[in-house]
Amino acid sequence: MASHESNHAAYLKGDVLWKQGRFKEAAHSFLAAVNEWPEDYQSFWALGNCYTELKKPRKAERCFRQAIALCPSADKPVLVFNLANALFDQKRYASAITLHSQIPAGHALSRKAKRKNGALLDSAESEGFSVLVTTDTNLKYQQNLAARKIATVVLTTTS
Repeated sequence: MASHESNHAAYLKGDVLWKQGRFKEAAHSFLAAVNEWPEDYQSFWALGNCYTELKKPRKAERCFRQAIALCPSADKPVLVFNLANALFDQKRYASAITLHSQIPAGHALSRKAKRKNGALLDSAESEGFSVLVTTDTNLKYQQNLAARKIATVVLTTTS
């Protein structure tokens, strides 16, 4: 039980630091919380958010993936959205679009994910990508692909 108390204390300290915009120090506290209780998805989530603010998208991706593996289903859409943003920051546009498509249609983030997909396509085009490969079969219904310079290839299976 002591590890849960230490975890909670570290999480609370990280939360205070996060609210003060002290992201590096907050990350250290959230990392301490994770070390005390490795099943704490909320600490992984918060640590991922810190890494996002610190412009460390690969570290953020690892934290969000771990949080998704541990969290209850109600929190998954928000974590998937955050993970997609970490992939976007790594210029992994197709993977980000695919993740955005996994956010349920009725979820509060669904509209934001659709708009973000447009931004992802804009970024891919402006950086000179000529082809986007994705598994998002709904992309053609969410975006006006005919007006795009980038070609889109939709895979119907991932294996």
